[in-house]
Amino acid sequence: GLPSYLLTKMQAEGFQRPTLIQRAAIPRMLRQKHNPLRLPVGDLIITDMTGSGKTLSFVLPMIANTNNFSNHLQGVIIVPTRELSVQIHKVVSNLCRGGSKKRKQNPVRVLRLAGSPGNIAATETVRREEPHILIGTPQILRAVLVEDKAVDLSHLTHVVFDEIDQLLSLPNDRNACLDLMAIGVAKTPNMALRNNRDHETVASTQRRQLVFVSATVTQEVMNVAKHIMHNYEQATPRDDPEEFVRRSMRSSEPRDRPHGGSESRSSAEGSEGSEGSEGSGGGGRAGI
Repeated sequence: GLPSYLLTKMQAEGFQRPTLIQRAAIPRMLRQKHNPLRLPVGDLIITDMTGSGKTLSFVLPMIANTNNFSNHLQGVIIVPTRELSVQIHKVVSNLCRGGSKKRKQNPVRVLRLAGSPGNIAATETVRREEPHILIGTPQILRAVLVEDKAVDLSHLTHVVFDEIDQLLSLPNDRNACLDLMAIGVAKTPNMALRNNRDHETVASTQRRQLVFVSATVTQEVMNVAKHIMHNYEQATPRDDPEEFVRRSMRSSEPRDRPHGGSESRSSAEGSEGSEGSEGSGGGGRAGI
C-alpha cells in the first residue's frame, strides 16, 4: 500500500477514505514498485467523471514508487494546458513535503516546465535540478526529453497523460504525445501507429508503466491504446460494484434535498492552482 508518510499527510489534509477511482487505480500503479527485475507491467487507463479524485489516483502511487535517494527522473506527467500543470505541480509538491528526517533531507524533487519548445533554459534547468518527477505540456516535454535528451530515461517508472482525450485532439500536441509515449521503450510507438504494425513489437521491451487519464475515453484514445499500450487495464469506479451502485443512487437524489450534518472532505475536491515556484517548493491543498 501507500507509505505511512503519505497516509499521514492525507489525514492531515482531512481525507479519511479513498474515492472509488482511487481504490481502483492506486493498487494497479503500485505494482511497479514491487518489480525489481523491471519486467513489463501492464499499462493503465484511468476513467471517471470530473471531480472524482483522478489526480490523486495517479499522483499518490507515483510519489510512493519514487526513490528519493536517486538522481534519476522517474515520473513524467503530461498535461494539455499550462494552468493544469500549475495545479498538479502544487498538489505533488505539497504531498512530497514532510515524512522522516531522512526524507526531509532527501525530498522527492518535482519540477514544472514552462515556456516554448525552443526554450534552451528549460533543458538546462532539468539537467541542473535533476527532478524525480517532471510536469509539463507535450511540446516542451518532447523538446527537452526526446529532442535534447536532457536526462537519462532508463529509470522511468511512470509516464502519465492527464486529459488524454484533449491531448490527442490537436495535431501538434498529438504528435508530441506519440513521441513521448516512446520514452522507456526500445522502439518509437508513433511509427508503429502510423505504419499500423503490431503493437506487441513495441511493447515487448517496455520498462515503464504508461497511464492514460480522462473523464471520457474516445475512439481515438482507444485506437492509440490498442497500438501502443502493453497488456493494459481500465480502472473505473465500477471496479467496486456495491460502492458504485450506492454512489449512483446518491447522485440521483433531488439536488435541493437538505443534507444532514457535515462530512469530512473527500479526495474528490479540487485545488485552485496559482503561479509559484517552478521547483518543488509549491504548496497548497492536496485534494483533487
